[in-house]
Amino acid sequence: MSASRPSLAAVARFAFASATLAALAWFAFQLVSIALRLGSRPGIRSAAGIALPLLGGTYSFVSGRHSLRRIRALPLAVRFAIGLALGALALGSVPWFLPLQPVPASEFLITSCIAVLALAFASDARGSMALYCGAAVGMILYVAVHGMPRVV
Repeated sequence: MSASRPSLAAVARFAFASATLAALAWFAFQLVSIALRLGSRPGIRSAAGIALPLLGGTYSFVSGRHSLRRIRALPLAVRFAIGLALGALALGSVPWFLPLQPVPASEFLITSCIAVLALAFASDARGSMALYCGAAVGMILYVAVHGMPRVV
């Protein structure tokens, strides 16, 4: 039995999805590192804010209780618009919610975006690319309009 090699398109999809998730993970890491500089209690709270959406997404995927299996049923423009909103809101949450520092609102939003994107990719790698492209465009658009969010 020979193992099939992944196509170039599958490798490109995986690389693009990984880069988008890595960009969001970098912001999550920055938020936790800032919270840890404020003390161990805010740092642990921030790390828990990161872990909660990821664990919830993992549970929903393992238990089969997620509704992202029908991602291809949505029109391409709708999938792109959802991704665009996710990416822009994830980066926009940093300056908006950073003043609420004891409450890890930015962490919740960023890792919820990561969880939705990862679940979509795991459910349907090909059909989720519109979400990823939208999220990447949303993040780039946010940076172009508002500049790089400062996590300080």
